[in-house]
Amino acid sequence: MNRIVCLSLSLLTLPLVGQSPFRTTRHAGLPTINVGDKFAAGDLDGDGDIDLFVANDNSPNQLLLNDGNGRFVDATAGRFVMQPGWNASHSVDLADIDGDGDLDILIGNDDNISNRVYTNDGFGFFTDVTATALPANAWFTENQVVADFDGDGDVDWFTVDGGACHFYANNGVGVFTDASATRLSGLPYLSGHRFDVTPFAVDIDGDGDLDAMIPLYTGAPYLIRNQGGVLSPNPTQLPATAAGAAHWFADYDGDGDPDIFANRGNFLFQNQGNGTFVDVTSQAFPSAPSNAIACVDVDNDGDLDLVTTSRIWLNNGNGTFTALVVATSLSYGFNCGVAAADFDGDGDIDLPGKPNFLRQVNAPTAPARGSNYSVEFHARPGSVVGACAALAVGQLPAGPFGVLRLDPATAAPLAVATITTGPLVLSWSLPNLPALAGLELHYQSLVVDALEGPVLGNLIRDVVQ
Repeated sequence: MNRIVCLSLSLLTLPLVGQSPFRTTRHAGLPTINVGDKFAAGDLDGDGDIDLFVANDNSPNQLLLNDGNGRFVDATAGRFVMQPGWNASHSVDLADIDGDGDLDILIGNDDNISNRVYTNDGFGFFTDVTATALPANAWFTENQVVADFDGDGDVDWFTVDGGACHFYANNGVGVFTDASATRLSGLPYLSGHRFDVTPFAVDIDGDGDLDAMIPLYTGAPYLIRNQGGVLSPNPTQLPATAAGAAHWFADYDGDGDPDIFANRGNFLFQNQGNGTFVDVTSQAFPSAPSNAIACVDVDNDGDLDLVTTSRIWLNNGNGTFTALVVATSLSYGFNCGVAAADFDGDGDIDLPGKPNFLRQVNAPTAPARGSNYSVEFHARPGSVVGACAALAVGQLPAGPFGVLRLDPATAAPLAVATITTGPLVLSWSLPNLPALAGLELHYQSLVVDALEGPVLGNLIRDVVQ
C-alpha cells in the first residue's frame, strides 16, 4: 500500500458551492424499486446497519438489505414471502411487536385486502403470522400509526380504513385485539391519504402521551389527541391552508414540542406548547418551500432542516431558514417522501441511495492500471481530516467516535489537512502492472469536526481494474 500511496500524491481542492449535501455515488445506491409508495427504515437483519422495507401498492413489496456502506440489495426472495393477491400496500411500519428485540413488519393494505403481520427471526427472515396476530379485517387501509398509545410498553396499531378507523391493542407478545369501541371516541369520517408520507405519533399537547396526525385527501391533515389511551379529535385543528399532501412533525425551533410542516413544506405551523398551532411560514422562510421529501438535521448542528427536490432549507437555529439551491433534483419519482437515516454509519443523516457529503469519502471513478485515480475526503469547513487506507476491512468499535472499518493490520495514514472550501483530494497515477489487478483498496477518514469533535467517516471499497 505504501508503495502505491507514494506514487504522484497530490492534494487538491474542489468547490462545493451549489452542490447538494446528498449525492449519488458509485459506492451507495438502491436496486430497482417497484413503485416506492412507502419506505420504512430500521435494522432488519441485526447486523447493526439500517435497512429498508418498501411498500409498493399492488406491486410486490421489497426487503432491501444494507451492506453497511449505504448500498442496498434486494433480498426479498427467501426472506419475505408474500402470497399472490395479498398485496395492496400503502402503509408500512417496522416495530418490535412481540418484545423479542428485533423489528417486525406491519403492513396496511387497501382494496379491501387484509392487513398483514410479519414477525422477524432476528436475522431478517420474516414469517406471516396474520392469522393468529390480527383479527379478521378486509378494510381499505389508507394510513396507519404504530405507537404505544396506551402506555403499557408495547406498540398498538391505529388504522384509517377508508373513513372508518380501527384501534388494535397489543397484548405485549404481538397479538392484536380490536379495541376500537373503547379506544376511539368521536372521530369523524376520515378519508385518509394513502399516497401521503406515513404518519407517526408525537406528544403535541405536552400531556405525556402520544398523539397523531392523519393526512386527508381533502382538507388539512387531521389532528388526534390521546387521553388516557383513548384517541379523539384534537380541540384545535389546522387551517384549510394546510390542505395537500406530505406533512411532518418537526421541532424546528428546539423548544421541545413538535411543530408541523404541511403540504410538502409549503406551510410551517408553530406549536404553542398545548396542541394549538400558528402559521409562521412568512417569518421563517424568505419564500415558501415546495416539494419537500424529508425533514432531518442535514448538517448535524442540532436543529431540523427541510429537504425539498430543489433546495435544502438550512435551519439557522433562530427560527429562520436559508436556502441552498441544488443543481441536480433530489426527486425519487416516488409518490411521497422517503425514509432518511444514517445508512453508511458515518454519523450523519443520508437519503436512500444518496449519502450525505457532510463528511463523505468518495472516489468518482474506479481505479484502473495505467490511469489516474482520485479519492475525495469531504468534511465541514474548519474541520481537520485524516485520510487513511487499508488492503482489507475491519470492524472495530471506537465508542463515541464511531466504528473503524479498516483492517488495523494493513491500515496506513495518507494525509492530514484542514478543510477550507473543498474536500481533501488525493490523486495517484496507478502503474500499468498486472500484479495490481484485483487489488482491494479501502478508505476511511477520521474527521475532527469543527462542531462535533472527532468522528470516523464512511468506508469505501474499490478494486483495481
